[in-house]
Amino acid sequence: MDDPFRKRFSTSLGRKLTRFLAKQEKSRSVSMATPRPMASFTFDDVPASAHTNGAHVLDSHGVKGTFYIASGTCGTQDTYWQVISEAQVADLHTSGHEIGCHTFSHVNVHTLSVRELAFECDRNATNLMRICGPSIRLPSFCYPFGDLGYAQKRYLQERFVSCRSIYEGLNIQSVDLGMVLVVECYDATLTPEKLAATLAEAKRTNAWVVFYTHDVTEDPTYMGCSPALLSRTVAAVIEAGIEIAPMSSAVQRLGLAQPSTAVAA
Repeated sequence: MDDPFRKRFSTSLGRKLTRFLAKQEKSRSVSMATPRPMASFTFDDVPASAHTNGAHVLDSHGVKGTFYIASGTCGTQDTYWQVISEAQVADLHTSGHEIGCHTFSHVNVHTLSVRELAFECDRNATNLMRICGPSIRLPSFCYPFGDLGYAQKRYLQERFVSCRSIYEGLNIQSVDLGMVLVVECYDATLTPEKLAATLAEAKRTNAWVVFYTHDVTEDPTYMGCSPALLSRTVAAVIEAGIEIAPMSSAVQRLGLAQPSTAVAA
C-alpha cells in the first residue's frame, strides 16, 4: 500500500495489453440454466457507512448483499471515508450478509505476480477467519480499483466462484464468471430513467443485474449513494419481481457452473 503506483489504474502499454486480453477472453463463460432475472447488491472497499447505512437498508427490505472486504485496511481512514471496522465485518457475517475477498491490502492485482496475488488472498482469508470465525467461506472476489490482467484473472477465476468487475453491463445468458458485469448504484449516475430501463431490460432478457457502490451516506462521494437511492433501487427491483441474492447465492440459483477448482479464499 506504500507504493503509490499500486494505488492507481495500470497505464503502461504492457498492462493495457494484458487488460485488453483479460477483458476480451471470456475464459470462464457459462450459461445461466434458470430462465429468470436476478439481482445482487454489492459494496466495495468497504466504508463504515456501507455497514451502518447500506446493510440497514438491505435488512429493512429483507434482503442480503455482498461486501468485498480488504481486511488489512479495516478501521483505517481512507482518502474518502472511514473504512469498516473488524467488529462491523463480524456483524455483517453474523447478520447473514456475504463477505467477499478484495485482497488483504486493497492492492491493484494487475501489479502483482500470481504468487504475490495468492499471498494477498491467503492473508485476507486468514485474517477474516480470525474476525468472523473458521466457518466463513469466501467464494466471491472483486478486483480492487477494477483493474485486472490476463494472468491475474486466470488465477482468480480458478480460485473463486465469481470475480466481479467494475465494467458496466447486464449479465445475459452467458456469464463470464471471471469478470462479472455491473451497474453503478451511484447518486451521480443512477437516474430514475436508467434504473427503469435497466430493470425492464433485465426482465426482457432474464439478466443477472449486479449493482455496486461504495459509501452510503446522505452526502455520498461520486462513487457512493445515499440511503434513499439504495432503498428506492432495492424497492424497484422487488416491485419488478426480480429476486435479490448475494453473489454466491445468485450463482447457485441461476444454475451457473462453479469452477471445479474453486476454494475458499
